[in-house]
Amino acid sequence: MNSEEQILYEQLKAGNESAYGILYRNHYAILCHFANFYLHDRFSAESVVEDVIYHLWENRESLNITKSIRSYLVMAVRNKWIPEVGYTTPEPDRWQKAAKAATEALDAAQTAGYELYNLNGDPSKNYQLIFMDNTAANKETLFARMGTSSADGESISSCDQYNNPNGYGGWGGNCPLQELVDAYEVVKDGVASTFDWNNPEEKANPYANRDPRFYATILYDGAKWMTRNVETYFDVDNNGTIIGGGKDTKFGNDSWNASPTGYNMKKFMDEGYALNSWNFCARNWIHLRMTELYLNKAEALYHIGDEEGAREALKPVRQRAGMPAVTATGADLLEAIKNERRIEFAFEEHRYFDVRRWKEAPKYFGSTVHAITIKKYPDGKKTYEVDKLRSDVGGDRKWDDKMYWLPIPKSEMDKNPNLVQNPGYNK
Repeated sequence: MNSEEQILYEQLKAGNESAYGILYRNHYAILCHFANFYLHDRFSAESVVEDVIYHLWENRESLNITKSIRSYLVMAVRNKWIPEVGYTTPEPDRWQKAAKAATEALDAAQTAGYELYNLNGDPSKNYQLIFMDNTAANKETLFARMGTSSADGESISSCDQYNNPNGYGGWGGNCPLQELVDAYEVVKDGVASTFDWNNPEEKANPYANRDPRFYATILYDGAKWMTRNVETYFDVDNNGTIIGGGKDTKFGNDSWNASPTGYNMKKFMDEGYALNSWNFCARNWIHLRMTELYLNKAEALYHIGDEEGAREALKPVRQRAGMPAVTATGADLLEAIKNERRIEFAFEEHRYFDVRRWKEAPKYFGSTVHAITIKKYPDGKKTYEVDKLRSDVGGDRKWDDKMYWLPIPKSEMDKNPNLVQNPGYNK
């Protein structure tokens, strides 16, 4: 706030009507232009601006403006009418446009010879190969960053060293949460259902009969990996007291690299990698693949009321994964579409954006997350206990709606006094 504006501000707080008139003349027109840009309604824009300026006058004695008056007014106009998240203009046929675009994109890709990867008869192995096959045979990839065998971290070449369990000599980087593991459906007699810890049979053997993509994505206790099975169990005495543990726990090599969740990532990983050799196989990082076109179409069709079309769009993806077709309707169908994205795109950097555009961040990013503790008794029996993930490794997640946006860096704000900080970051 420059000296001239500071004087005006002090006069305004003192109730000087002339100062109010100057403020009105200096800012009314540009504020209306700003509001109309988003509202596309001149009358509504003028009403919003008039309300904001009048409210400022009515509450002049309690004003606390630390930067420019214009920045304060722009923020007030934006907060009064324009939603913080999502589209700022109403467009009733937006989902129709999305469905049309998704359908046309899928049709064009198929015409050009692209298709879902389906070169291995084992659904789990087939899914795993989508991310390992960087040859022309992989017709699923639409857009990717080419990888190399370099040890310099190009693309995802070095992920094998970063993410293998500590017992193998890896650094245990990405550790899946129990919430993700539980999201993989159970399949029995051709019927898929949500995994349930209250089901005694499922609790006793939680990794049996899961969606085949689970076995290609998650390294869990007992999973076959490289030359042995993964060991994330803890040895206990007959009283349940921990006295040791498997090779991939804190009792194994390099305890600081042990997974705090009881799981490690398998997706993208080369099972033939020799740990600590830094001799990697080349893999591409896929930005866009055919599956996304199907799932985009399913979601858009659901929102225009075409539930049958949405289920049909899901079907090829589910069939390729060895999963039965979705039969849900209504809200349950939408949840099935969302969960399909969660499972199919695990670790592909979709979830961050999906949860935000659905405006479900408080549900998923604002709660305590969980890990698994597996106890192996002297008789060989194992028990599975879901526990809160330690807070020192991010177990207690906090969410504030301001995090739907990122703050504008202070260095940028300092360069331009007309910039208005995103909501919630001025506190």
